[in-house]
Amino acid sequence: MSYKRCTSAAVWIAGLLAEAAAAAVILGILSTAQAAVPYPPPTTWKGVNYSPRRHTYFRMLYDWYSWDSTAGKYVHQMVDADLTRLSQNGYNLLHLYLWDQELLRSVNAAEPAGFLSAPSDPSGSPNNQWGALNDFVTKAESKGLFVALHFASGRFIHRMQGNPGGTPDQVATEFANWTEKFIRYLNSTNPHNNVLLWGLAYSIAPVPGDTTGDWSTTWKLAYKKVDDYARMYSPHPSVLGLIGTNLYMDQLRPDGQPWDGFIYPRSQGYTWNWQEAQRMAKTMRDLLTSAYGTQKDPDIYMMQLYHPNSYDLLLHLSSLSSGYVANGIPAPVAKIFVVEFATSSSLNSPPNGNNIPYYGDAQTPTTTVSGHSQWLNNTLCAYRSAGLQKYAYWSMFDPYTMWTGSPWYVTGQDLAWSGFWGLSFEPEASGDKPSWSLLSSFYLNGSINCPSPGQSNAPAVVSLTSSSNYYTVAQPVRLTWTAADVASFSLNRGHGASYSCSPEQTGQVSSDVAGSCAYTDASAFSSTGSQTVTLTGYNVWGSPQNASASVTIGLGPIVNAATDQNYTYTINAYDTIIVWGNGFSLTGGNTIQLTRAGYPDVWMYNGDGHYFWDHSHFQINASLDGRAATGQWTLYVRNGYSGTPSAAYTIMINP
Repeated sequence: MSYKRCTSAAVWIAGLLAEAAAAAVILGILSTAQAAVPYPPPTTWKGVNYSPRRHTYFRMLYDWYSWDSTAGKYVHQMVDADLTRLSQNGYNLLHLYLWDQELLRSVNAAEPAGFLSAPSDPSGSPNNQWGALNDFVTKAESKGLFVALHFASGRFIHRMQGNPGGTPDQVATEFANWTEKFIRYLNSTNPHNNVLLWGLAYSIAPVPGDTTGDWSTTWKLAYKKVDDYARMYSPHPSVLGLIGTNLYMDQLRPDGQPWDGFIYPRSQGYTWNWQEAQRMAKTMRDLLTSAYGTQKDPDIYMMQLYHPNSYDLLLHLSSLSSGYVANGIPAPVAKIFVVEFATSSSLNSPPNGNNIPYYGDAQTPTTTVSGHSQWLNNTLCAYRSAGLQKYAYWSMFDPYTMWTGSPWYVTGQDLAWSGFWGLSFEPEASGDKPSWSLLSSFYLNGSINCPSPGQSNAPAVVSLTSSSNYYTVAQPVRLTWTAADVASFSLNRGHGASYSCSPEQTGQVSSDVAGSCAYTDASAFSSTGSQTVTLTGYNVWGSPQNASASVTIGLGPIVNAATDQNYTYTINAYDTIIVWGNGFSLTGGNTIQLTRAGYPDVWMYNGDGHYFWDHSHFQINASLDGRAATGQWTLYVRNGYSGTPSAAYTIMINP
């Protein structure tokens, strides 16, 4: 078995990046007054990823019985209060990934959370996560909340991949026996009437067009076995305890190939491969029909729909549910459950963001708090136009401290994508984002401002940041932008080619401004003082949206400090000197000049035969290598653009 498809959450857990997604609890409530779940359950599923502040995703159950000193209460008490609040704001479904230790520890061996992996008994998982799970479902039920519990088993994934392998029946049986313990525990040992859905297996789906290979056969057997257990223990078979499975509609590049992290001009469209998704749905029907002896489709198709353009997504969702492709079948909108959709609002100042633009799953751009709300608005409008009625936003609270803390220590662009999805800021004093009010209003009364049917006039979502707040005359201004729901851009200054935000990608993306997240060098300013650069994003019919960045232009670079390689101010003759400041060139060409009466000047630059690094606005490293005699020197920096040196800065070189 070698075929592997990953949801965006699977890509995230395998690569720790953004993609996005990850393990979470998706919450919702049917009404504000009910003390128990209604029967039959609602056809409209209104959800949001939930986990309490500071105890997010796979940590919630692990921390369930611990004391949170910031909140002044136990974690399970924090959850109870949050569920009450959600129940008063129109939500009606909770989705929880049931992670096993093998999956979490395959990414980070130090991660303590997760259920014991098959063939072990998950009831013995550390910190009584087993009891916490039942308590969570109980609290949800008491507040009228349904739950969708989604198995995320690294053991199953790895066996599907052939490590350690086994026959399809052996692999499926081990997995199903593991899931049976959860199903029996929450439907028989502790009878609940709110377990609406069991998600079959995170990141696993059959191979489109293949009904005999080991991978597809294992999926078929696993679905049937888990479904048998769900029907055996469900209080209302075929109504509660439904089985959901992943359905993929990958985003493609303009040449029809997977994106693989590359950015292309929005003018060529963001194309979704609905044809392959229909072929996968047909393969699922064929496999299940052979397993059940009668025509059978999955109960629910689970999809992750991160995106950079809501109208493109709407077009392809409509094709998925009503289009035609050979060897495919439409996926009815009534069966589609969007288990994850979100973007990050990282473009806030810490601790509510980290001021870093980036992108994640399916080219979804990070943005500002207001852009976050507009992206959500546009997405909900697309879902409503496509007829979707089952979705769950990712997530309730920002999870950034989990990523910055032990054992993950995520920073920079990775944190920009991973850490700021929530409807509410992680610090309680910071409160809610505008997206909280928007989603709550939509869930409570269906109130949302959408474009007219068939039009793409949803407002563009654009942001613009400068890599520095200070440049010199004649120095290009490095600008980075993120954009969603944008058909074209304009920049009020001339600019060079654009490049992807990804540090791994090299090479030009476009000769024009393009991409969901990219950067360019805008034309230099010739006069000093405060200057503004404006990016305008245009949609097909919508009003243009502007984003601006202000910078200060000076005559020469600024030097603020000089240290040795250990960041001390004691600089010795053979140290590497680090010059700190602003207005240095990002692309090289900087020079350091040391002057002292009675001594020849010492020039340091790239190519002088000594170590020299100068690819930052704020830092230059240069090895002295004994070139400057001990004593007091005056230091100047030039950036290769303005011709004007920095103001004089005095340093002392010791023996």
